[in-house]
Amino acid sequence: KREIAYQLLDKNYKQDAVGLFAQLATHAGPQENDTKQLLYLWGPRLSGEQVQWLATRASKSRDTNERAQWSRYVADHADADTLIAFLDQNPDFLGDPVVLNQYMDALYRRGRFDEVSTKVLQTAKDTGNTAILRNYARAAVGYSKPQLALDAYRELDTMV
Repeated sequence: KREIAYQLLDKNYKQDAVGLFAQLATHAGPQENDTKQLLYLWGPRLSGEQVQWLATRASKSRDTNERAQWSRYVADHADADTLIAFLDQNPDFLGDPVVLNQYMDALYRRGRFDEVSTKVLQTAKDTGNTAILRNYARAAVGYSKPQLALDAYRELDTMV
Protein backbone atom coordinates (compact mmCIF):
# COMPACT_ATOMS: atom_id res chain seq x y z
CA LYS A 1 0.00 0.00 0.00
CA ARG A 2 2.81 2.37 0.90
CA GLU A 3 4.51 2.00 -2.45
CA ILE A 4 1.21 2.55 -4.26
CA ALA A 5 0.56 5.65 -2.14
CA TYR A 6 3.92 7.15 -3.13
CA GLN A 7 3.23 6.33 -6.79
CA LEU A 8 -0.11 8.10 -6.51
CA LEU A 9 1.63 11.15 -5.07
CA ASP A 10 4.12 11.13 -7.93
CA LYS A 11 1.18 11.22 -10.34
CA ASN A 12 -0.60 14.03 -8.41
CA TYR A 13 -3.39 11.85 -7.01
CA LYS A 14 -3.05 13.32 -3.54
CA GLN A 15 -6.50 12.42 -2.19
CA ASP A 16 -6.10 8.79 -3.20
CA ALA A 17 -2.66 8.73 -1.54
CA VAL A 18 -4.12 10.32 1.61
CA GLY A 19 -6.63 7.49 1.83
CA LEU A 20 -3.90 4.88 1.66
CA PHE A 21 -1.70 6.66 4.19
CA ALA A 22 -4.70 6.95 6.50
CA GLN A 23 -5.12 3.18 6.32
CA LEU A 24 -1.43 2.62 6.96
CA ALA A 25 -1.34 5.11 9.85
CA THR A 26 -4.30 3.45 11.57
CA HIS A 27 -1.93 0.94 13.15
CA ALA A 28 1.21 3.08 13.18
CA GLY A 29 2.66 4.94 16.12
CA PRO A 30 2.87 8.73 16.20
CA GLN A 31 6.56 8.77 15.21
CA GLU A 32 6.26 6.30 12.34
CA ASN A 33 6.70 7.49 8.77
CA ASP A 34 3.16 6.59 7.69
CA THR A 35 1.73 8.85 10.40
CA LYS A 36 4.13 11.67 9.61
CA GLN A 37 3.35 11.42 5.90
CA LEU A 38 -0.38 11.52 6.62
CA LEU A 39 0.00 14.62 8.78
CA TYR A 40 2.09 16.29 6.09
CA LEU A 41 -0.51 15.54 3.44
CA TRP A 42 -3.33 16.77 5.67
CA GLY A 43 -1.58 20.13 5.98
CA PRO A 44 -1.06 22.60 8.84
CA ARG A 45 -4.71 23.11 9.86
CA LEU A 46 -6.79 20.00 10.16
CA SER A 47 -10.49 19.46 9.74
CA GLY A 48 -12.58 18.51 12.74
CA GLU A 49 -12.66 14.91 11.55
CA GLN A 50 -8.87 14.77 11.24
CA VAL A 51 -8.38 16.27 14.70
CA GLN A 52 -10.86 13.76 16.06
CA TRP A 53 -8.81 10.96 14.49
CA LEU A 54 -5.72 12.24 16.35
CA ALA A 55 -7.68 12.75 19.58
CA THR A 56 -8.99 9.21 19.42
CA ARG A 57 -5.46 7.89 18.94
CA ALA A 58 -4.30 9.98 21.92
CA SER A 59 -7.14 8.79 24.15
CA LYS A 60 -6.68 5.11 23.27
CA SER A 61 -2.90 5.01 23.53
CA ARG A 62 -1.60 3.15 26.56
CA ASP A 63 2.05 4.18 26.13
CA THR A 64 2.83 7.45 27.94
CA ASN A 65 5.22 8.76 25.28
CA GLU A 66 2.86 7.93 22.44
CA ARG A 67 -0.05 9.52 24.30
CA ALA A 68 2.00 12.69 24.72
CA GLN A 69 2.95 12.77 21.04
CA TRP A 70 -0.63 12.23 19.83
CA SER A 71 -1.87 14.99 22.14
CA ARG A 72 0.88 17.30 20.88
CA TYR A 73 -0.27 16.64 17.32
CA VAL A 74 -3.76 17.71 18.38
CA ALA A 75 -2.35 20.83 20.05
CA ASP A 76 -0.20 21.64 17.01
CA HIS A 77 -2.88 21.16 14.37
CA ALA A 78 -6.23 22.01 15.94
CA ASP A 79 -7.76 25.46 15.87
CA ALA A 80 -8.26 27.17 19.23
CA ASP A 81 -11.89 26.13 19.71
CA THR A 82 -11.23 22.49 18.82
CA LEU A 83 -8.19 22.35 21.11
CA ILE A 84 -10.16 23.85 24.00
CA ALA A 85 -13.00 21.35 23.51
CA PHE A 86 -10.58 18.41 23.31
CA LEU A 87 -8.73 19.39 26.49
CA ASP A 88 -11.90 20.27 28.36
CA GLN A 89 -12.98 16.67 27.74
CA ASN A 90 -9.47 15.22 28.34
CA PRO A 91 -7.86 17.25 31.13
CA ASP A 92 -5.30 14.52 31.82
CA PHE A 93 -3.40 15.75 28.74
CA LEU A 94 -2.76 19.08 30.49
CA GLY A 95 0.19 17.49 32.26
CA ASP A 96 2.23 17.86 29.08
CA PRO A 97 3.81 21.34 29.17
CA VAL A 98 3.62 21.79 25.38
CA VAL A 99 -0.09 20.96 25.34
CA LEU A 100 -0.78 23.04 28.45
CA ASN A 101 0.91 26.11 26.98
CA GLN A 102 -1.02 25.84 23.73
CA TYR A 103 -4.25 25.32 25.66
CA MET A 104 -3.63 28.42 27.77
CA ASP A 105 -2.78 30.42 24.67
CA ALA A 106 -5.99 29.26 22.98
CA LEU A 107 -8.04 30.23 26.04
CA TYR A 108 -6.34 33.61 26.20
CA ARG A 109 -7.06 34.29 22.52
CA ARG A 110 -10.72 33.47 23.16
CA GLY A 111 -10.85 35.70 26.26
CA ARG A 112 -11.31 32.69 28.52
CA PHE A 113 -7.95 32.39 30.30
CA ASP A 114 -9.49 32.99 33.72
CA GLU A 115 -11.67 29.88 33.26
CA VAL A 116 -8.73 27.51 33.27
CA SER A 117 -7.59 28.39 36.79
CA THR A 118 -9.74 25.87 38.64
CA LYS A 119 -9.03 23.10 36.14
CA VAL A 120 -5.27 23.65 36.23
CA LEU A 121 -5.17 23.79 40.02
CA GLN A 122 -7.23 20.61 40.30
CA THR A 123 -5.20 18.76 37.66
CA ALA A 124 -1.99 19.71 39.45
CA LYS A 125 -3.39 18.50 42.78
CA ASP A 126 -4.69 15.26 41.31
CA THR A 127 -1.44 14.43 39.54
CA GLY A 128 1.06 16.02 41.92
CA ASN A 129 2.60 17.65 38.85
CA THR A 130 4.04 20.94 40.07
CA ALA A 131 5.27 21.82 36.57
CA ILE A 132 1.66 22.43 35.59
CA LEU A 133 1.36 25.15 38.22
CA ARG A 134 4.70 26.72 37.34
CA ASN A 135 3.76 26.89 33.65
CA TYR A 136 0.34 28.27 34.48
CA ALA A 137 1.77 30.91 36.83
CA ARG A 138 4.30 32.04 34.20
CA ALA A 139 1.56 32.27 31.59
CA ALA A 140 -0.67 34.24 33.97
CA VAL A 141 2.15 36.75 34.52
CA GLY A 142 2.68 36.97 30.76
CA TYR A 143 -1.03 37.59 30.19
CA SER A 144 -1.12 40.31 32.88
CA LYS A 145 -3.14 38.21 35.31
CA PRO A 146 -1.15 38.71 38.53
CA GLN A 147 -3.86 37.43 40.89
CA LEU A 148 -4.10 34.14 38.99
CA ALA A 149 -0.32 33.83 39.07
CA LEU A 150 -0.30 34.50 42.81
CA ASP A 151 -2.99 31.85 43.38
CA ALA A 152 -0.94 29.32 41.41
CA TYR A 153 2.25 30.13 43.32
CA ARG A 154 0.39 29.82 46.65
CA GLU A 155 -0.93 26.42 45.61
CA LEU A 156 2.55 25.44 44.51
CA ASP A 157 3.85 26.28 48.00
CA THR A 158 1.38 23.83 49.51
CA MET A 159 2.48 21.06 47.16
CA VAL A 160 6.23 21.20 47.72
